[in-house]
Amino acid sequence: MKHHKKLGQSSVFKCALMLPLVVGVGLLLVSMYNNPKLDLCFSSLCINYFFELYKYPLSILGLSVPLTAIAAAIHRSEEAFLQIETSGKQFDEALKQNMFNNYIKHKEEFFNLVESMEVRCQCQFVDPLALYKKIFPNNGYSSFDYFAHNREEAKKDQGNEFLELLHRDTRKILDTLYNPKASDNDLTLLVFNIHEITDTLQLKQSSAIKYKSDSRFLVWPDKFSKSSWDNLRYISKNLASFAFYKVKGLEVISDLAINFRLPDAGATKIKNMEAMDQITLGIDKYL
Repeated sequence: MKHHKKLGQSSVFKCALMLPLVVGVGLLLVSMYNNPKLDLCFSSLCINYFFELYKYPLSILGLSVPLTAIAAAIHRSEEAFLQIETSGKQFDEALKQNMFNNYIKHKEEFFNLVESMEVRCQCQFVDPLALYKKIFPNNGYSSFDYFAHNREEAKKDQGNEFLELLHRDTRKILDTLYNPKASDNDLTLLVFNIHEITDTLQLKQSSAIKYKSDSRFLVWPDKFSKSSWDNLRYISKNLASFAFYKVKGLEVISDLAINFRLPDAGATKIKNMEAMDQITLGIDKYL
């Protein structure tokens, strides 16, 4: 790393000042030695003769002025570059420190969100940090972004795969509940899909809640269908909101749009939810 030097300490400045003086004085002495018959005279003719005789040594002596000016300009340029370089390094260090602090603070805020969702949804997230990494896979101490992203830069335009799948799977719950043609097999498959979603989120039952159901694998065994839909929708929305994420794969589920508008849509939903709750009885041995 280069250090600041005063102008007088600059080797370029010293050379620009001393070299013309040494050469000029040397030539002047040589000329005077070769012209010993000199008398003191201040007439115009004498002065003109003096400058004519010693014009080369004097010209070389005079070079020290422009050369030192050039050396001073070069020195100022070097000092300016050094200041810019130092400021740039200080800015980079401040940026890295700011990124480090933002990453730590962002994780803390995410963990606070997870805690609030645990209270609201009566569940427990087993590994909040792993969940954070699924939404912000590239965030770290040296790289940080408030927005959810894809791990691979080439797939950046495809959005965050985890949030996309979570939104899609959550929407499928509603699609099946409002489907008047949903069979027991469809509802059973939905139970397994919900269990898979909670596994992906690494959710488990809250230790503070005593459930009436004997199930230990279902996260919300009591009123399973309603509580699962309400809580997974809430979690999905909050995670996307925290990550400033707008789901890209907003699929148009035409069956849901049609079934939702049927006169007995509400009754269909209640019937399917009751059937799902019955299916969950003794489901643990299949999970």
